[in-house]
Formats: sequence, structure tokens, C-alpha cells
Amino acid sequence: MMSVAEQALMAVSGFVVIAGLLGMLSSLLTSLQERRREMAILRAMGARPRHVFSLLISEASLLTAAGIITGVTGLY
Repeated sequence: MMSVAEQALMAVSGFVVIAGLLGMLSSLLTSLQERRREMAILRAMGARPRHVFSLLISEASLLTAAGIITGVTGLY
């Protein structure tokens, strides 16, 4: 059984995770809103929606990998 202190810590941890996820969602939506014109130009030049999507996903993947590497190295 978990004590009251452990349960409170779990609740606070859950709120921190939710706040972090909301912050990431907010920054992602802001980034997409700011890049809407760039995506429209790519589409006007003949890029398919799949190509634009793959560009966005590859950029996000690279940033995620860089963040993971930085976090793991900072851990040690």
C-alpha cells in the first residue's frame, strides 16, 4: 500500500507531466501556425501534401533525437 505522501507525490507528478504535455502541444501548434505560409509556398511550387508532411515529421524527429541525446548525456 502507498502512503498518503506517496499518493500526493504521484498526483503532483501527474500534474507536472500534463503541464509539460500541454506546453509542448502549445509550442507545436504555434510553430505550425507560423509556418503556414511556408507550407503554402511549398504546395504552390508543386510539393505534394505527403512531402510537406514528411518534411515536418523529419524535422520533429531530428529535434526529438537531439533532445534525447542531450538529456541522456546531461544525466551522466
